Amino acid sequence: MRFHMYFLPGDIRKASNELDCINEISRQALNHAESGEFELAKERYEDVLRSLNEMSQMATRKQVVK
Repeated sequence: MRFHMYFLPGDIRKASNELDCINEISRQALNHAESGEFELAKERYEDVLRSLNEMSQMATRKQVVK
């Protein structure tokens, strides 16, 4: 991902961390779903949505600054 295109310089590290979290948590959610642990899978996907919302807010901040 070209973070500089979507995020302010001060948000790039946090955005990168959020993306890493999204990748890891998505894997966990899939593992839970495959194991029949559907409630845990749903909880992990809620965590993914929180990270996506955070990234979206950071991207919006860059749009406002332009």
